[in-house]
Amino acid sequence: MKLGIDGQKLPEVKKRGPLGSLDHVRELGLEGIFFSTVLDMSPTLDAGMLREIRAKADELGLYLESGLGKINPYCSAEAPELRAIGDGDIIAGFTRMIEASAAIGCREMWVSPGNFKGEYRGRLAVDRFRTDVTWDEQLQAMGNVLQKLAPVARAHGVHMNIETHDEITSFEILRLIERVGEDCVGAVLDTANMLQRGEHPVMAAQRLAPYIRQTHIKDAWVVARPAVWISSPVPAVRVWWILRRFYRYSLRPILT
Repeated sequence: MKLGIDGQKLPEVKKRGPLGSLDHVRELGLEGIFFSTVLDMSPTLDAGMLREIRAKADELGLYLESGLGKINPYCSAEAPELRAIGDGDIIAGFTRMIEASAAIGCREMWVSPGNFKGEYRGRLAVDRFRTDVTWDEQLQAMGNVLQKLAPVARAHGVHMNIETHDEITSFEILRLIERVGEDCVGAVLDTANMLQRGEHPVMAAQRLAPYIRQTHIKDAWVVARPAVWISSPVPAVRVWWILRRFYRYSLRPILT
């Protein structure tokens, strides 16, 4: 296994840029970096720039991971860059991102089913509880997007990996994988987020184990506050229990 870092958690990642961030990761003694989307490496998908980033990562002996971003159509307006890179056609945008990522050997691509809105209180911060559309309708729409992208993903040997995000359960991720196909859809295991849906992290990890292709490793616990249960990023989820499940299933995923 290799241990790296999520670029969003790396200090000054935007100031340093992707090339400078690779040097920073190496200086920290880590083994790689995850950029949330390939657009974080090059907003224009410049092939030369992406090749340069790949070459430097290889030179430094670092892994390089990336993603597509939000695949929930009801969140598209919150990520206008995904539509912009397709000149107004978001499916074309995702397609170009898959092609550009595969060209530099990044074939495990993170996707997210929603977006946490910290400015809103309680459950309205989570897309699962939107009032304009049901969660079932959102899941159906996400499945439709994944199915539209499946042919290009298969053609480039890419997996679109759904994160165990704030709004989705491991059971729902499994149903999306089964609907679209495990040959092009997998899972990103975030070891803390399952708590927000009331799932036991170890059991959820075991449930998804055959499909886990990327990870977001963190500790968390659940605390009671007036009228709400919340999870906080302090030690409680025993990550080593989850890692034991990886070994049980002969999994050696990169740990981000």
